[in-house]
Amino acid sequence: MQRISILMTLAVVGISPSMNASVIVPTYRITSLGTLGSTSSTAYSINNHGAVTGMATTASGQEIAFLHDGFVMTALPLGNGAFMSSGARINESGFVAGTTFFGSRAQATYWNSVDHYLSNFGGTEGSSSGLNNLGQLVGTSQFADGHAEAFFWNGSQMQALGLLPGGDWSSATSINNTGQIVGTATNSTGAFRAFIWTASGGMQQIGSLGGRNSNALDINDAGTVIGSSQIPYGWTHAFRSMGGIIADLGTLGGGNSYAYGLNNVNDVVGYSDNADGLNRAFLFRNGALIDLNAYLLNNSGWTLEQAYDINDQGQIVGVGTYNGMRTAFRLDPLKSTIGPSGSLPVTTPEPATLLAFLAAGGAAIACRSRLKIS
Repeated sequence: MQRISILMTLAVVGISPSMNASVIVPTYRITSLGTLGSTSSTAYSINNHGAVTGMATTASGQEIAFLHDGFVMTALPLGNGAFMSSGARINESGFVAGTTFFGSRAQATYWNSVDHYLSNFGGTEGSSSGLNNLGQLVGTSQFADGHAEAFFWNGSQMQALGLLPGGDWSSATSINNTGQIVGTATNSTGAFRAFIWTASGGMQQIGSLGGRNSNALDINDAGTVIGSSQIPYGWTHAFRSMGGIIADLGTLGGGNSYAYGLNNVNDVVGYSDNADGLNRAFLFRNGALIDLNAYLLNNSGWTLEQAYDINDQGQIVGVGTYNGMRTAFRLDPLKSTIGPSGSLPVTTPEPATLLAFLAAGGAAIACRSRLKIS
């Protein structure tokens, strides 16, 4: 397996009218997670031990779910008769939720020490995308008449989560360690709306950024929810919902942005169009939407296109292009660790160090306040 480690330095220069210029320099090591013998891989989830799951292509062209333990990528068991699989979420025990494909039929899948195919709750096919540290899993069952319904699995029994009033479709995407579940469902008008489900309150709409459709993709243990929503002008913007207040996270200068991952200090990762219409991975922290590529030193060889998850240590995974290949990456923060407030690691370099950095191609970034979903 090819492993690549490169130092990636990010810099934001902020000037306050009441103080001297301060410099925030978060520094990351970027590591290629490799492939399963071909030229492509994508990382979708990382736990707090640094283990990663996602999907990679084999030398024979199959796309297969993988587990990366921090050192080596290995294929997860595919199962008899299956031709494709994908890992969507990994918990602290290293168990993985995802989907396995048998011909034209998809099957919700849970990998522990051996692969275990779940029931589709009476449907013709299904998928799983959310998993917590209790081994509870959520996903979607598809039925022959075309409607789909979100499900919850507690380790031994399946439970249907129902539908929004007047709707005929629902899909669960994430579950936290308190049992709160988020996803997307249709309402009586046929619009797709982000929802949160609790045992006491059932399925409730989260709302939107003023547009017709929205979706929720992740929830942390404090109940903060992230996802994407259409805005009144038709673009899609990433959002974060905290305490019932939904906030637009903006874009990187383009029309659309999409939030995918969230940690327990409320950092958000995803991707956005930039001013040239290209997908670029972002980190949202302390009110700023940051293009991770803006902080790569010259000649790194990487273009970070999508970020899909971030753990409580600030490690980020996703997919980027390196040497012409779309490859899964992991960003490991160096310098100081993330503080209780989720603040960026702070380092004030010597003037000579700063000048050398700027000469090497570092630049200040102005974070826009305009944001988006789909």
